This record gives sequence, C-alpha cells and structure tokens, in this order.
Amino acid sequence: MLSSTRIPGMTARGHCVILAAFLAAPLTGQSVTAQSRRAILVGIDQYNPDPATRVRIAEPSSPHYPRPAVDGDATYWRFDNLDGALNDVALMKDVLADLGITDFVILRDQEATADAILSALQKNLVDDAKSGDIRVFYYSGHGNHIRNLASAEQGGEDQSIVPADNWRDTADVRDKEISRILWKAALKGVKVTFIADSCHSGSLSRGAWNASGKVRSSSGRRAGTPGFKPREPVANDAATLDPATGQPIDPEKAGVLTLAAAQSNEEAREIDTDAGAHGAFTWALAHALKYAGEPMDRIFQRVSAELRAAGVSQQPVMGGLGRGARGLFGEPADPGAGLRILVESVKGKDIHLRGGVEVGLYPDCILKSAGDAPVRLKITASSGLGSSTAQVVGEGEVEAGGLFTVERWVSPSKASLHVFVPPPAPASVVQAVAAEIGKLRGDAAIDWLEDPTAGRPTHILSWDGASWILETNPAVGKPANLSAAPSAEAVKRLLPNKAKFLLLLPPTPELAMALHMGASVEIARQRPGAHYWLCGRWTGTAAEYAWALPDATEDSVRALSGRMALPLRSDWIAGGSSDADIQSAASSLSGKAQLLARIRAWLTLESPPGQESFPYRLAFRNVDTGEFHGAGDMREDEKYKIYLKTGEPELKAARNLAPRWVYVFAIDHFGACTLLYPDPNRGNEGNRQPYAQFGEQPKFDPLIALPGGQYDFSIAEPFGVDSYFLLTTQDPIDPAVFTSEGVRSKGGTRGAATDPLSEMLSDLNTGKRAAKRVETPGTWSIESLTIRSVAKDR
Repeated sequence: MLSSTRIPGMTARGHCVILAAFLAAPLTGQSVTAQSRRAILVGIDQYNPDPATRVRIAEPSSPHYPRPAVDGDATYWRFDNLDGALNDVALMKDVLADLGITDFVILRDQEATADAILSALQKNLVDDAKSGDIRVFYYSGHGNHIRNLASAEQGGEDQSIVPADNWRDTADVRDKEISRILWKAALKGVKVTFIADSCHSGSLSRGAWNASGKVRSSSGRRAGTPGFKPREPVANDAATLDPATGQPIDPEKAGVLTLAAAQSNEEAREIDTDAGAHGAFTWALAHALKYAGEPMDRIFQRVSAELRAAGVSQQPVMGGLGRGARGLFGEPADPGAGLRILVESVKGKDIHLRGGVEVGLYPDCILKSAGDAPVRLKITASSGLGSSTAQVVGEGEVEAGGLFTVERWVSPSKASLHVFVPPPAPASVVQAVAAEIGKLRGDAAIDWLEDPTAGRPTHILSWDGASWILETNPAVGKPANLSAAPSAEAVKRLLPNKAKFLLLLPPTPELAMALHMGASVEIARQRPGAHYWLCGRWTGTAAEYAWALPDATEDSVRALSGRMALPLRSDWIAGGSSDADIQSAASSLSGKAQLLARIRAWLTLESPPGQESFPYRLAFRNVDTGEFHGAGDMREDEKYKIYLKTGEPELKAARNLAPRWVYVFAIDHFGACTLLYPDPNRGNEGNRQPYAQFGEQPKFDPLIALPGGQYDFSIAEPFGVDSYFLLTTQDPIDPAVFTSEGVRSKGGTRGAATDPLSEMLSDLNTGKRAAKRVETPGTWSIESLTIRSVAKDR
C-alpha cells in the first residue's frame, strides 16, 4: 500500500510457449515500393477429431517441408480440444485488416498440419516475399516443449507449437524449425511479426472449482490402448549458426518483435466473452491495437492492463531490440499520432465507418472532420469490433474516404463486473453439513483451508444444487457425488493424507434473493467468465460469505511479481439467521460487489481514442537513493516523489501540445482509492502542468517534478499489488472523485460531480458506471502502472 501521510494502506492454455526466437521484424531501411502485406493465421480447436472425421480426412501426402527427426511418440502428450482458437483467428483477421493487411492465408483445424504450417511459413515469408514486404504470422492453439539433446536453451528443451495432426503421431513444430525460416526472411529484409497465443495444453472445466476456463497446457500422458506405453519425444537438433558470428541464429537481433501470451512458467487462459470463447491474450491484444503507427510499448501496456483487469494471472511477453518504439509491423511509430476514423461508404443518411468497439467507439460518440468548418458525426450503432454507423449532426456533407477524429467520447454502458452466485441450499442443509464436515477441521491427516485465497486446495467439497460433490484440483475424472447429507467419515475416506481440503458453502435461498447488485454488477449464469465467485466458509459456529477471485491465492500473486491488480477477495460477512441479519449480510455483500466493480472499472477505463497528444508518463523517484523506480517491488518505509516523464522524440512528435490538469491516484491491495496528487485538501491548486505564471509560456521539459513536499507517498500496509494511475484532462475536475473505500473495511469521502468527466469518474467510484451513458470531452487520457509493495524484511 501507499500513503501520502502514512495512511494505512478462466480456462488456461498452459505454461506458455514463449517462442521468442520465432518473432522477427527486421529494422531495415529497405524500400517499401510495391510493398505487399500478408498475414498467415493458424487456429486449432480440434485436436481429437471423432472417428467419422478421421475417416474423411485423407491420408497425408508426402511432406513438402524437410524436417529433422524426433525420436519417440508425439502422442506421449495429451491435448484436449480448445474452444476459442478459431474465434481468435476470425477476430485477428478483422483487426489486421483494419490495420492495413490486405492478403490472408488461413489454416483452420485439420488444415493446420505440421507440414502445412512449415510450408506456409517458407512460401509466404521467404519464397514469395521480397525486401520491405510485411508478414504477420499468428498462431492460436496448444503449445508444448520437446527435449532436445543438442539444445542449449533452459532445461535442454525446445519450445513448440502443436499441429492438428498430433493424433497421427506427428512431431511438434519446434522453435528451431521456425527460427530457420524467419532467419532467411530477415536476411531478405522482410518485416515479420509473429504473435503466439499458446502454451502447453488444457484440462476441461468440471465441478465448482475447475471452472475458470480451459488451460492450454500439457495435461499428462495420452491414455492409449492397454499395454501401450508411449515414449517421450526427444530431438537431437543443434541450433543453426550464423556464419558471420559463429553464434546460434537469433532473428531478434535482426529486429525481432516478440508477442506471446505469457511467461514460460505461467498458464495462458481462454476466457468467455460476449463474442464467445477467446484466448485472453488475443482478446486483450485485439482491443489494444488501435492504429498501426502506435508505438508497441504503449500497446503492450494496454494489453497488460486488460489482462490484469480481467483477473487473468498471466503476464504477456514482448521482446525485440528497439521494437518497443516502433509500430506493430516494424514501421517508424508516430507517438503524437491519434486515431483517424475512415468513412468506408455513405448510404443515404447512414455513414459507415471503419472502426468500432475495438478502438473505443460507442453509440453517441461525436466525431469531427478537420478544417475551419468541421462536419460532425454521431455514432448511432457499433456493428462489431471493427465497424460503426453514424449520421451527420447539423450541417455538412460526407464522402467515402473522409477522415474523422473523436471530439466527444461516451463510455460504454455495460456492467463492469460479472459475479457468480452458486445454487442456494436450505439453511438446514448448509448448517447440518457444515457442522458434520467441520469435524474434519482438527484432523491431523487433513490440511483444512479456512480461506480459498490462503492456499490452493487439492480437494473441494461444494453444493451443485441437488447434492454435495467432491472434486480434485486440477480435475481428474468426474467429481464424486456424495448425496445431500455426506458424513465426515465418508469424505475423509476419499481424501489422501494431508489433502488441502476446502469446504465451499452455498448461500441460503433467502440470502441469494436479497442480493441487489445495481447496474455495475451482473450475476453470471455460469462460473466460467465470472470475475468473482461468492464463497461460503464455516467458522465452527456460523457461515460467512465473501467475493473471491477464482483460483487465486496470496502466494500465487506474490509469485507473479505483483501483476494481479484486482483484490483477491472482499471481507467475510456473517450470513445470519434472522431476517434482519440476512438483509444486512446481503446489503454488505452487494456493496462489496459494487466496490469491486468500481476497481475493475478503473483498471479497464481507457483514454478516448486518439488522445495521445500529451506524451508524459508516470515516474517515481526514491528520495533516499535518488533513483527512479524501474522493475521490482516497492518496500515498506520507502518514500517516493512523483514525476511526469517523457523523451525528446515524443515531445517533438506531440501535436497541439498544451498544459493539462494532472491527477495521480492509487488503488491498494484492499481496493482503497487514494489521491496522491494534488493535495486532496487544496483542490485544483497548481496542478495544471507544466506550471506557468500568467502570460508565461509553459516549459515542456522531458522530466517534470510535481509540486509538493520532499516526497509524495511512502509504502505502508496493507502490502500487496497496488495500481497507480495518471489522469490528465483539458478541463479541471473535482479531485474528490479519486477517494473511496476499499473492499476490506476502509473509509473514504466523495464530493458531488460538477462536469461530465467528473460525473463519469464519480460513477466509477460509486459503482454506477453502467447506469447511464455519460458524454465526456475527447481531451483526456489515463494510464496505469501495477507495482507490488512488500514489507521491508522481505
């Protein structure tokens, strides 16, 4: 936690295949005359075709692409079918088309054999490409790792992608095979970007606990016929050496762009969205890619923020020498450029635009053209991620090919938080089973978990609406059905020694009916896709309930180095037995859900599209060491001064550079929102930056220290993941909107909103964001940083 005056503060796609050596975008100065732009998209959901499908699939012809031999059986690993890979391909095709890709080669499901993937890479990246051409290779599906006796990589393993013909005992496509093709493309001056939403394989969602979505990770050995013991695949394939250096080839050093779903020791998840199942990384990336010339550093920051706000515990990876300052396709970035919306066609009063929800355009947004007498358009409908319909407001005519920018922005009116409430059970059932199973709390052979966020359970007992079920974590087979009244002895017989056991109590019908969430919170029908679950526990004498982040623990968050920005859970609230107690509990739980919605709304709030003209970012300097905070933790008692920081190129590129009103605030590990700048007791005094006296020109230096004392905040309890925000606006707003209580018994105050932007921000803090649309000026921006705070002795 932070303090200005010592105030206390899915479905997964597996341990991710980074494929770092796969991604190349050479930073050559080659001519782009007659430049071609092509994307090769590969998506595989179907890894286990049914017998009829297998019969219909013709036997493969002789392979076109020569491959090094791999000893062993590819079927050593089991790969379950996925749900979102084909959806990912369709989404990325639309996004890349909006960004200027004109030609697509697509391999879906059983088309995506190992030979087809490698042949497509060779043909499109090398054989048919010339210097300056742009190529994007996108893969969505399972990833894996293969032992390589000649590999110098970590663990002596090659990263790989799993082809659709794995069931035919076809070896994975290893990183060394792909790197060789990309190296040839790099030597030709082809600009290649490789995006991988893959990791090892996934387990199916089952029961109450294993319902957060599919994991694209390896799920053990494939169950074969009796007596068949597949051998683990092993390669003996040394890396190709660069003749110029004698070192293994590395397309990154030729200008590689690395975009991958997660770290090598993390899972990459699938999530349920309004548009169906998608890879969490792909969904976030599609929303972050607004225009091709935007620097990748900025895009990557938005991708990371989107994943944090979704409660997805994976950290995406971007690498490449000098690539962060360039655009997606390796072209020089324009940091000062904003979004330009293209008119595709005009049909009567309806004007069809290229650009929709993925670039932040929602109904009632106002666009304007350039010139002394601008034409204004009002968005009437968003037709999907990539298109919108608008009509002229006032006078003026519009022609196809015209360009518009955002003048007034409207926030989307939808619930910012989805919660799952499990099927209720009568109070008599809850109390009787809790008291009976509670006998196991003192059993030395069982590790009883009091809190789902305190440790990762291996066995979970829960109510499915008709009976109690016992499942394992991760899921193995079907959950055990223990009827409506299991005994403690019956449960114990099913538990191994030292099982980490979690009893999840359902709400009573009275408590469930009394929950009233408000417009910012939506009760999900199923566990998958819900941000929080209502969890009940037994104290020994009574039932308590809290909102908990699915399958997240304090230890797992610490292992993520501070990337889980959402609170792990709310306070525990006693369920009560009397009508008054039940109503009070429901009111408290509803309020906590609204506070969680407020936190997630802050984390997902994006700047209006195209507002990139204020080039500054947040920077924190440790006042004792004088160093700016980079990577790593902030520690207890450390004191920090807040700066606005940018570079000379960004200053030169910024258009219409003008001072802005600056607000810096933070949300701590427990969800409390604290204003760090300006001083909350002094309102908007002196917080228009860069500061200048009347009649003087503001000085836009690369580094600006925000006015205040020697330091602006220090690190104190509660320790955990803190999110810091920089909000800049053209007009001043009420600073009181940045202060509110947390989900763990923290207080705060709020003032009345007096302008549209303040009204929208205040609605975030009061949990009303989805209640109505608020039209705001298009001249404000927001960015966030997530940093872990720890005790000084850690």
